[in-house]
Amino acid sequence: MREDKQYRVIRMSLQNYMGIEAIELAPDGKSIVISGPNEVGKTTLLNAVYAAITGKAPNVSEPVKQGTDQAVISVDLGNATIALRIVRKFGKGESVVVENADGSRLKSPATVLSALYSTIAVDPLAFAGERPKEQAAVLRSIVKLNVDPEQVLAEIATAEEQRRDAGRDLRQAQGHLASEAEDAPQEDPGPRKSAADIAAHRQAEQKKTETKRRATELARYATEETAAAVKSVECVTDRIVTLRAELARLEAELEQLVELATASSEKSTKRTLEARELPDGDFAAVDSELAAMQKHNESVQAWEALKDAQESTNECAVKYAELDDEVKSLRASLQAALAGAEYPVEGMSLSEDLETVLYDGVPLSQAPTSVQLLVGVQVAVAQNPQLRVLRVQHGNDLDAAHQEALFALAKEHGFQVWLETVANGGGLQFTLQE
Repeated sequence: MREDKQYRVIRMSLQNYMGIEAIELAPDGKSIVISGPNEVGKTTLLNAVYAAITGKAPNVSEPVKQGTDQAVISVDLGNATIALRIVRKFGKGESVVVENADGSRLKSPATVLSALYSTIAVDPLAFAGERPKEQAAVLRSIVKLNVDPEQVLAEIATAEEQRRDAGRDLRQAQGHLASEAEDAPQEDPGPRKSAADIAAHRQAEQKKTETKRRATELARYATEETAAAVKSVECVTDRIVTLRAELARLEAELEQLVELATASSEKSTKRTLEARELPDGDFAAVDSELAAMQKHNESVQAWEALKDAQESTNECAVKYAELDDEVKSLRASLQAALAGAEYPVEGMSLSEDLETVLYDGVPLSQAPTSVQLLVGVQVAVAQNPQLRVLRVQHGNDLDAAHQEALFALAKEHGFQVWLETVANGGGLQFTLQE
């Protein structure tokens, strides 16, 4: 950033702001230590810097000095010379004006001012007081990673969800496999058997039974025919006794009937013997064969279900393993990116979920106040704002070494420190740091 676009406080004056009636400071861009006992106006001066830029100082509900109706803060900003003048009025006729060095007013002063400063710079401890997610968001905005962490986290979340679904499918498949294994045979029973062959066998046996039935029926008819013929012979014999006149004719008829009876008897005897020789249909064997086939096919079905369950389980296990490897790979890439990033503070890092700022491996909120303060300062420096002003309250939380480190850091990066410390005795004291 060009030095002529880096602004520090050249001069600041207050009228009726909080407990101060009137004061003017001219640090001329140098860092300044404001010290003194409590309740002499140290915090008021630091709040005035904040209020002039942002319009409202933290924890200040009434900026106008009691007994007056208007407070005015005037701040000249610049590098070696004045570049901008801010005049902010509170109370009656509240307003803010931003002027160039030539006195010309800038339009949209609030927008101009908001582009100048970093909230962390004007209140470094506020960074430590923010929620972990907000701290992490600020750090991610200034740390350059070789991967898009948001995209990697989204990919991890997607892969973990898919892995969770795959794990559920795997457990279901394993349960199904165990259930199928209970009913399945110990070895492959071979291919299914066809009922068509057994049906053909049954049809053949049925044909045998029908043939025997018909032969038996024919034999019965022949027997009945024989009985009728014998009866006729008896009738004719009786008539011979009484009808001698017709003897010749009846003898001829008798001869024919005898021949017919004889032939019919032979036929009946033959068919009876043939019917006896025909076998009965073996339905028991067919039914036994059908039952065996059904049992075999049930075994084949159970074996096929077992194989399907094993294949499904293996597929689920492979998918789960692939997704688990993907999650591990994504986490490893994110860890490598976080480990290789350049952070504004040595010892600072981000948690794997990118939601917590760590210092020496523990959350920043657990670090000493002095460390939190210096971390906030270094984060503000890393944001590289145009307004190069670091407003540091609670300076007593910093020992001499930490204060020295603070001023060295500010000097290195062209920042002006406004540091408040408590000192016993006397009133307000101002010490400029070269």
